[in-house]
Amino acid sequence: MIAASVDALHDPAQNLIDKTHGLDENGAQVPGRGDMPNQHDILTGSDVNGMSMGVHCDNWTSSAETGVTVRVGHHDRMGGGEMPTSWVSAHTTSGCSAERFVETGGAGRIYCFVAR
Repeated sequence: MIAASVDALHDPAQNLIDKTHGLDENGAQVPGRGDMPNQHDILTGSDVNGMSMGVHCDNWTSSAETGVTVRVGHHDRMGGGEMPTSWVSAHTTSGCSAERFVETGGAGRIYCFVAR
């Protein structure tokens, strides 16, 4: 379990979102800041409260190099940007292509949550 509630999910003191718990669909740890390659950027399109900012690769339909962007968070809660320790809203990418994601520390990954 990462968080006991939606409120806890958005409270850094109450959730377990960090590099240790940043796993891919196969259970492997996602590389973070300090790893090669750094892939800590997670596509969210959200502000720090989890609300859409409208910054989401043209409603998740574009892979353009320029002209569209996406808001990302840092699964390891480290790095650059306006809010470097935010798992949901650290900074915006320079485009929506795979190459642009790599430039800012990502691989085009998304979060997947399950409520139990």
